[in-house]
Amino acid sequence: MCTLGVKDFFSPTCAPNAVMSCSVAVTPTLTLTLGTRLRLAREAAGLYQADVAHRLRVTRATVNKWEGDHTRPAWATRERLAEIYDVGVQMFEDGEMTFAALAPADLTGGLTGR
Repeated sequence: MCTLGVKDFFSPTCAPNAVMSCSVAVTPTLTLTLGTRLRLAREAAGLYQADVAHRLRVTRATVNKWEGDHTRPAWATRERLAEIYDVGVQMFEDGEMTFAALAPADLTGGLTGR
C-alpha cells in the first residue's frame, strides 16, 4: 500500500503493481449566502421567524424571503437584525461569505460589546 502526499501526487514512487490509496489534504470551504447567515443567526438566538417579524413590524413571509435569498433587507434593517441577534453587523454584508471569514466577534456581538 502506498500513501501519496500532495507533492508526489502526480509522480508516485510506489511499486508498479502496488495498490495505491491517495490521501490529499483538502480544506473544504463553506460558502454562506446572506439568507443563510440570517437564518443561522436567528436560530442561534433561539427565535422563530414570527418573533423576528413581530419585532421588526414586517410579515413572517418577508423574513422567510430574506432567509431564502429571494429578497434582501435594507441596510437599516440589517443593523436592527444584528442588534436582535446580538451579532456583529458585518455578518450581514452583501454577497457570499466563507465560514472562515466570519470573525469570532461577528458571532458573539463584537459591535455591541457583549
